[in-house]
Amino acid sequence: MKPVLLIAAALAGLSSAAQAEWPDHAVQMIVPFPAGGTIDVVARRFAQAFSEQIKQPVPVMNRDGASGTIGTTAVVNSQADGNTVGFIPNGPLTVQPTLNPKLNYAIGSLKPVCQVFSFPFVLAVRADSPYKSLQDFLKAARAAAPSKELTSGYGGFGTAAHFALLETSQASKVKVLGVAFRGDPPVALALKGGDIESAVLTVEVVRQQGFKPLAVFADQRLSTLPQVPTAREQGIDVVASTTNGLFAPARTPAAVVSKMETACAAATSSRDFRDGMKQMNQTVNYLDSEKFESILRADAEIKRRLIQASGIQQE
Repeated sequence: MKPVLLIAAALAGLSSAAQAEWPDHAVQMIVPFPAGGTIDVVARRFAQAFSEQIKQPVPVMNRDGASGTIGTTAVVNSQADGNTVGFIPNGPLTVQPTLNPKLNYAIGSLKPVCQVFSFPFVLAVRADSPYKSLQDFLKAARAAAPSKELTSGYGGFGTAAHFALLETSQASKVKVLGVAFRGDPPVALALKGGDIESAVLTVEVVRQQGFKPLAVFADQRLSTLPQVPTAREQGIDVVASTTNGLFAPARTPAAVVSKMETACAAATSSRDFRDGMKQMNQTVNYLDSEKFESILRADAEIKRRLIQASGIQQE
């Protein structure tokens, strides 16, 4: 064999050996939203379960801002060696590249490893609010216009929560002034302080903060909020949820992604993780890499059409 071929074969062998040894040290997990929100809390529980499977530490770093695109960009730009991953909802990948063509990534810039969980959103108000239902709130918003617009907060422009509010306004033909924040924690703080009249939040945040839920944006009532009707039950045909999972840079070796996927399946099925999710009123919804990628691409197409039809643009 020629010397050049011998060198190439040796390098290929070294590369394969390096992949086979993954992980040989800590794997950093980036969360593109602030600490304390539902995605962050679940990510930290998952990181612990994932760490137990790969036998290495999995420190979590919050890189929030710009509706999740700052942290997502950090994962995209990281070295594709399996040592940096992202715990990311669908929005930064299936919505933001359409809203903001200036982003340096697209849906194919990350490799979906597995879906971990999904959850619907809730329209909520303060406990002392006079509104008792979604229709109460919309009636008040209609009566206040045009001299005043009732406000509703959400955790980031182009997120599922934002689309829930946008679709509600379209379906009801009632203008509600949306106010974007950097994640659920500041939204909850603004609602509690009276800076906004309502908010689209996760179930867990609504329960923790003692807010009054007016409607759930789901196909059916939630077992955690059985007394709260869906938006559909109140005449507004809107369903809004977000999927969340583990991602790696697109160029990550297939052998490493496969190991991650195996570890993810084991982590999400572990008793400790499932018990922890139950305590947070969250449901594990595992999907493998192929199925997760399929639903993300379908969601990207749905969102692209909605964005074009509504005419919204990046703020």
